[in-house]
Parts: sequence; C-alpha cells; structure tokens
Amino acid sequence: MSNHNSSDRKYRLFRRNLKLEELQEKYRKKYSEASSHKGYSVKDYLWLLVILLILISIPFTLWQIQGRKTLNTVAQKLSFSTYVEAEQGALLGNILISESILASAGKYIQFSSKENIIDVTSCPAFPANTEKVTFRMQVPFGGDYYPWIRLMTADSENNSLYLQVDNICQEIAGDAFLPRNSWMWVNYRRGNTSNIIKLNLNSGLHTITLYQREQGVKADKIILTTDVLCKPVLTGDNCLINK
Repeated sequence: MSNHNSSDRKYRLFRRNLKLEELQEKYRKKYSEASSHKGYSVKDYLWLLVILLILISIPFTLWQIQGRKTLNTVAQKLSFSTYVEAEQGALLGNILISESILASAGKYIQFSSKENIIDVTSCPAFPANTEKVTFRMQVPFGGDYYPWIRLMTADSENNSLYLQVDNICQEIAGDAFLPRNSWMWVNYRRGNTSNIIKLNLNSGLHTITLYQREQGVKADKIILTTDVLCKPVLTGDNCLINK
C-alpha cells in the first residue's frame, strides 16, 4: 500500500514539473518574439507617434507665424493716425493762445481778428493780413487721409475756417451749426456734414494751414487718420489708432 502511495506521489510531482517546464518554454518563446521586434512597448510606440506629430506640425506653425507677421505688417501700413496741437503751429497775426482744462494738452488758439474772410475764391491766395497757423505733419505712406479739426465757436454763425494742405486749394471746414462754447470735431466742407474732407497724400512731410474765415473761432487739435469710420470723442485719443 505504501509503495502505491509513493508511486502516485511521484507521478503528481512529475506532472507538476512538466507544467512548469511548459510554462517556462511558453514565456521563453514570448520573450524571444518580443526581442525579435526590438523590444518596443506600447508606450514606446505612443512616444514615437507624439514625436512624429510634432515634426509634422512645425512647418505649419512656422507658416502661421509668418502669416500673422504679414497680416500685422499690412494692417499697420493701412492704419495710421497722427495729430498736432493747434498751439504748436507757427502763428501769423494776432492769434491768441489760451488755457483750458477741457482743451487737449490744456491749450488752444483763437482767431482774434474782427474781419471775416469769406470771399476767397482764388486758389490759394489770401489777403496778406489773414491770420493763420501752419503745421508740418508727416505720414508714412501714401493714400487717403481724413482730417478732423476740434473747434469751438462763440455763436452759431461764426463756425468755420479754411483748411489748406500744401499748395492744394483751400477747403471751407465746418460752416454748419455748432453749439456755442462747446468743443466739436469737424471733418466736413461748406456746411454739408455728409460731404467729408478727404486728402490724397504722398508719404512724407506735408504743410497744413488753418486760415481764419470767421471771427472768434477757436481751434484745439488736428487729427489726420486713414480710418474713415473713426469719429473722435473728447480730445480724440480714440482715433489715434497707431499709438
């Protein structure tokens, strides 16, 4: 009986050892197959995929950056504003410079002559005694520019002046109703508020001159802008688009 039990035990041990050998051989083959595939794991393949995507995206990203730079350059070229304070110009005649906390930079000019110069028909001749203020303004590129002049009038009738650019014929700026003693921005000619003044300028320096047309008119600031849609508010900083 004991011999039988001993044989049975040996058989069971033999079977167990055989299974272990089979498992060992199975994992050995699996390891060999993995080694034959250079041992790349799923994680390795994921990293390779990420690197590949990065390499593919680099040219597209560079193209986007270059495109943005080009668009910004074009936008900057097409959008420009500049300004000058009226009191900074070269004054001729008895033009007054006064101070006010409501004026841009705290000062403004006033045409003091009691004579109205409303019959100037020649281009660009004015009577020798006509009061005027002259500025030099520079624009970086040629194109259409829209002038705005900040004016104040003492009454509703004396509400205009002459605007001249270089040797171009003068324009009558304003001449429509303006509320008394209030700063207003004017960009129209001959009393027609829908007939805005447009100047076609070359790049470089230009001479801007304001001549008296009616007595007592005050001028504070002049803006030149390429933005036809912008309407200055208060002292006009909202239209200085390149600042």
